[in-house]
Amino acid sequence: MSTSYRNINPITLAYAQPVTALSFDPVSDILWAGSNLGDVTGYHGTRGISGVSFKVGGNLAVKKIVAGESHVRALGISGEGFGTWAKGGMNKWYFRHASNITSFSNTANSSIVAASTAEMDLVYINSLTGVALRQIATPSIISHLQASATVLLSGSSDGYLRTHDPRSNSSRSAENQVKAHTGGIQGLDTTGNFVFTIGLGERKSRPFPDPLVKIYDLRTMRSLPPIAFSSGPAFIHVLPKRASTIMIVSNQGLVNTVDVLNPAAASEFYQLDLASYVTSCSVSATAAYLAFGDADGAIHILSQAEDIAGVPFNGFDGQPIDWADAPAELTEIDWTDST
Repeated sequence: MSTSYRNINPITLAYAQPVTALSFDPVSDILWAGSNLGDVTGYHGTRGISGVSFKVGGNLAVKKIVAGESHVRALGISGEGFGTWAKGGMNKWYFRHASNITSFSNTANSSIVAASTAEMDLVYINSLTGVALRQIATPSIISHLQASATVLLSGSSDGYLRTHDPRSNSSRSAENQVKAHTGGIQGLDTTGNFVFTIGLGERKSRPFPDPLVKIYDLRTMRSLPPIAFSSGPAFIHVLPKRASTIMIVSNQGLVNTVDVLNPAAASEFYQLDLASYVTSCSVSATAAYLAFGDADGAIHILSQAEDIAGVPFNGFDGQPIDWADAPAELTEIDWTDST
């Protein structure tokens, strides 16, 4: 397999509409995509064969998708709630709150999933039943939730990066916190002991995209030298199998991969061929595929695989693809003159 990426044929949605969320399936050859109309659809293989599709609720765009081993979780921008679906499209549970849901954690295979609300609450939910376990007030509206190996990380509209312990029954809103950006946090990811954030700064008393990707040591929350990205970082994503390497993406389609442990090494740059702008991105479990949704309804894919037909999205011969759940058979009615 090559160490550099190349463009392959994009996947096109049936209707031209922004691709607002993406998530590679960790155990099947599926890329889950969320549309501007609130649909989540599974696309099989690099040919993009359309499969299972379901609504997230609210009739607005899909905001976030997290695919696990046996399910898919999704949240709509409307914030009416978020839920868990089987990969055949059947809903397992759907959690609603008195206030809008703003985000949920990426703990796909954990017993607890966290969700944040517009009323500045952090809610811990049983991931099997969708029942709320406890609720904690937070100092600001949380826009991003990301789980590390030891703690839950949150990025808020006040620009603070905070850590939370889901195992603790403490009423404290956060264990540690640091001011990462002047404005709100727009992106958050973590790997090992590193935490990466992008967000808004301030220029002439107005919000302005911060050109720096901030890096923190998770053990001490100490700031490390940031990474400059003059094109304006819109998305960040850690590359699996390359623990210290992150992918930085601009709205214009410039993709940059950087090794934070060796910033002097030559960075890799790729330019997507798009006519609009990037609206979402995702990285496969093996980092062999990078996917980018745009505003015109296309999913652009970069691949390291030399034989894309022989290398599935998940990197191995995993679980068979789930097709749409078959509807229940209609009851036979014996029609008579008295029916």
